Amino acid sequence: MNKGLKIAIISGTVILVGGLVYFVGIRPSIKKKKALNDNTSYPTGDNTVSTKIDTTSGGATSGSTTTTSDVAREFTVGYVSERPTESINFVPHFDPRPEANSITKGNMVRITRMDKYNGTYSVSGTWIDTNGNLGALYLSSPNVTTANTTNRTWQGKAKIQLLK
Repeated sequence: MNKGLKIAIISGTVILVGGLVYFVGIRPSIKKKKALNDNTSYPTGDNTVSTKIDTTSGGATSGSTTTTSDVAREFTVGYVSERPTESINFVPHFDPRPEANSITKGNMVRITRMDKYNGTYSVSGTWIDTNGNLGALYLSSPNVTTANTTNRTWQGKAKIQLLK
């Protein structure tokens, strides 16, 4: 056997073994890990939000006045996804992203420094990223009018406050 044929056989064998290891061993474990981390709670079906609209401030409110002493924790907004055709239409993302259990479905949050979205909201759902961090909140707001867009107007300025 000549030298070129030996190199070709060895290279082919290494590639074949590497492919088998990936598809039989590594790839299934990546899928399994992703499935374990993807514990996203998405709003489903007839998921109504128990908020009322405060026409004076333009935001959703729980009907009660809150003060800074009612704030358990504060987070910074990254960007906002606006989805006017969906019932859960207002999705503020976090920057930096906190741990997954920081805010959960049913918690009350207050949005500040965000103009027309300022107000108190009930969390309809959360999005957990592949690293296991809280990526975004699913909220409902009557003020979403922009067609499906990503809005960075309030990035690094607006705040999401978890209420006690």
